Amino acid sequence: MVIYYINHMKTYKETYTAQALAIIMIILIVSSIIGFSVFIRSIRDKKSIKQERESAEAYEVVDMILDNMLLSTSEQWEEKMSKDHDYINEDIKNITNELEHELDVYSFKICPLPEKGSEEEGRNDANRYTLVLKDSNGNEPYEIRPSQAFTFVVDGLAPANCSVSVTFHNPPTGSGFMLNKIYRTNFTSTNIKEYDYKDAETYCLNPPCTDQFRNTSGDIPTSPNPLTIPMTETEKILDRIQIIAINYPIWITYTVTEPCGDMFNMLSLRASATCNSVYRAKEVLVPKVRSNYSIFNYVLFNGKGELSPYQQ
Repeated sequence: MVIYYINHMKTYKETYTAQALAIIMIILIVSSIIGFSVFIRSIRDKKSIKQERESAEAYEVVDMILDNMLLSTSEQWEEKMSKDHDYINEDIKNITNELEHELDVYSFKICPLPEKGSEEEGRNDANRYTLVLKDSNGNEPYEIRPSQAFTFVVDGLAPANCSVSVTFHNPPTGSGFMLNKIYRTNFTSTNIKEYDYKDAETYCLNPPCTDQFRNTSGDIPTSPNPLTIPMTETEKILDRIQIIAINYPIWITYTVTEPCGDMFNMLSLRASATCNSVYRAKEVLVPKVRSNYSIFNYVLFNGKGELSPYQQ
């Protein structure tokens, strides 16, 4: 009996020792997995934060270049820049005096450029600033965000049979736009005609659309795609036409009829920056027809006197 008890206790002890060892191994394995996951996550977060910082630096350089370029007119751009030519790093400094100073500041502080003639200068992943001026004829999709306007500057100069065909690309459900026409008082004046509700029409692009699209008859008109917009009218003289996005961003391209010539072509000014292999770019489109219109879209009430295009 004593021998049986001793053997039983020995087996009992060995069993629980093995179980304890298995539990410890499981805990160690789980702890290792958790630790490794935390380590991988921290590396990924560190890399993401670093990339965000480099992205912000690249955008800051791009904004600086465009802000300085927008201090000049598009005519001055064409005088100092060749179209479709990539101006890189030091070449950008020769365009304006302001850029020369700003580039020196930024290239020293946040996104340093490689020294001229160094081995890093020719590498694809080296820090780099670029600026390019191109003709843009509406073939590339242009984004219009809610309440923003894309403007065709007519200035009363469009010849007979000139029209623009606007194509809307994959409009989101519930999206639409306002077609806003601004006229001059007569054919010999540059003053703006008084506002008339009939001059602004709302269209639904992709139903269902909300009540804000209803016109005076109570209907919600759906826009044809593409939409053809005549640039001349028999009894009125157009100053400009605006397409204003409603509810959601919309993307458009446009083509013009032959009588329009290159009247509605635009200049595309694109600036880009590569900072530690992170590439960022921005582009501004400027109509070739000279204009001084505000980027804001508003109506003046209870004003006295006539309003000219240069006061808006």
